[in-house]
Amino acid sequence: MNAARDVLSSPDAQDVRSERTLAAGVATAIERLIGLFRSLSPPSGLSLTAAATLATLERSGPSRLTSLAVKEG
Repeated sequence: MNAARDVLSSPDAQDVRSERTLAAGVATAIERLIGLFRSLSPPSGLSLTAAATLATLERSGPSRLTSLAVKEG
């Protein structure tokens, strides 16, 4: 029984637990970001890119497709 306890409390086992805890935290943060991006998408069904392009046209007025592409990057 002591050997099992020693394995679970070894520095390597603690590193594995730390890595798993970190990985779980990163996964949770990514899930939250995805949810945030989904909540930010316009209810009209436009993508964020389309909405940004329309906002640029609204601010700067009509423009040719090539100059719009340069503005949008």
